Amino acid sequence: MGVKVAFLGASPPPGTSPSAPSPRIPAAAVRTDGGSTVVFVVSDGRAERRAVRTGSAAGDMVEVVSGLTPGERVVVESPVPLKDGLSVVVR
Repeated sequence: MGVKVAFLGASPPPGTSPSAPSPRIPAAAVRTDGGSTVVFVVSDGRAERRAVRTGSAAGDMVEVVSGLTPGERVVVESPVPLKDGLSVVVR
Protein backbone atom coordinates (compact mmCIF):
# COMPACT_ATOMS: atom_id res chain seq x y z
CA MET A 1 0.00 0.00 0.00
CA GLY A 2 1.30 3.47 -0.82
CA VAL A 3 0.28 6.97 0.03
CA LYS A 4 0.99 10.37 -1.45
CA VAL A 5 1.82 13.15 1.01
CA ALA A 6 2.03 16.91 0.48
CA PHE A 7 3.46 19.26 3.06
CA LEU A 8 1.45 22.47 2.99
CA GLY A 9 3.75 24.68 5.05
CA ALA A 10 4.87 25.43 8.55
CA SER A 11 2.46 25.75 11.45
CA PRO A 12 1.76 29.30 12.64
CA PRO A 13 3.84 30.47 15.61
CA PRO A 14 2.34 29.74 19.05
CA GLY A 15 -0.12 32.39 20.19
CA THR A 16 -1.16 33.39 16.66
CA SER A 17 -4.23 32.29 14.79
CA PRO A 18 -3.81 30.43 11.53
CA SER A 19 -4.78 32.40 8.44
CA ALA A 20 -7.40 31.14 6.02
CA PRO A 21 -5.93 28.81 3.40
CA SER A 22 -5.14 30.35 0.04
CA PRO A 23 -7.14 29.05 -2.91
CA ARG A 24 -5.45 26.51 -5.19
CA ILE A 25 -6.29 26.48 -8.88
CA PRO A 26 -5.15 24.46 -11.89
CA ALA A 27 -1.83 25.77 -13.22
CA ALA A 28 -3.43 25.85 -16.69
CA ALA A 29 -5.65 28.73 -15.53
CA VAL A 30 -2.66 30.99 -14.83
CA ARG A 31 -1.51 33.20 -17.70
CA THR A 32 1.17 35.84 -18.20
CA ASP A 33 -0.04 39.03 -19.86
CA GLY A 34 2.21 42.04 -20.31
CA GLY A 35 4.54 40.89 -17.54
CA SER A 36 1.66 40.37 -15.08
CA THR A 37 0.37 37.06 -13.76
CA VAL A 38 -3.38 36.90 -14.43
CA VAL A 39 -6.35 34.57 -14.40
CA PHE A 40 -9.80 34.98 -15.90
CA VAL A 41 -12.65 34.70 -13.40
CA VAL A 42 -16.22 33.92 -14.51
CA SER A 43 -18.47 36.71 -13.22
CA ASP A 44 -22.07 37.15 -14.41
CA GLY A 45 -21.42 35.09 -17.56
CA ARG A 46 -18.37 37.14 -18.56
CA ALA A 47 -14.62 36.63 -18.32
CA GLU A 48 -13.04 39.07 -15.88
CA ARG A 49 -9.25 39.53 -16.10
CA ARG A 50 -7.75 39.48 -12.62
CA ALA A 51 -4.13 40.10 -11.61
CA VAL A 52 -2.97 37.51 -9.08
CA ARG A 53 0.11 36.68 -7.06
CA THR A 54 0.94 32.98 -7.01
CA GLY A 55 2.70 30.97 -4.35
CA SER A 56 3.77 27.36 -4.20
CA ALA A 57 2.89 24.75 -6.79
CA ALA A 58 2.05 21.12 -6.10
CA GLY A 59 1.56 18.90 -9.12
CA ASP A 60 -0.78 20.66 -11.53
CA MET A 61 -2.21 23.00 -8.86
CA VAL A 62 -0.94 26.48 -7.93
CA GLU A 63 -1.57 28.44 -4.74
CA VAL A 64 -2.99 31.94 -5.29
CA VAL A 65 -1.71 34.21 -2.52
CA SER A 66 -3.67 37.30 -3.57
CA GLY A 67 -6.21 38.33 -6.19
CA LEU A 68 -8.79 35.54 -5.76
CA THR A 69 -11.41 34.68 -3.20
CA PRO A 70 -12.05 31.01 -2.36
CA GLY A 71 -15.02 29.75 -4.37
CA GLU A 72 -14.51 31.95 -7.43
CA ARG A 73 -14.51 30.06 -10.74
CA VAL A 74 -11.54 30.49 -13.05
CA VAL A 75 -11.28 29.70 -16.76
CA VAL A 76 -8.91 26.79 -17.32
CA GLU A 77 -9.20 26.50 -21.10
CA SER A 78 -10.95 28.35 -23.87
CA PRO A 79 -11.39 27.65 -27.59
CA VAL A 80 -10.74 31.36 -28.32
CA PRO A 81 -8.28 33.87 -26.86
CA LEU A 82 -9.74 35.41 -23.71
CA LYS A 83 -10.38 39.11 -23.27
CA ASP A 84 -11.80 41.03 -20.36
CA GLY A 85 -15.61 41.19 -20.69
CA LEU A 86 -15.88 38.33 -23.20
CA SER A 87 -19.12 36.37 -22.84
CA VAL A 88 -18.44 32.81 -21.61
CA VAL A 89 -20.42 29.61 -21.14
CA VAL A 90 -19.36 27.29 -18.32
CA ARG A 91 -19.17 23.61 -19.30
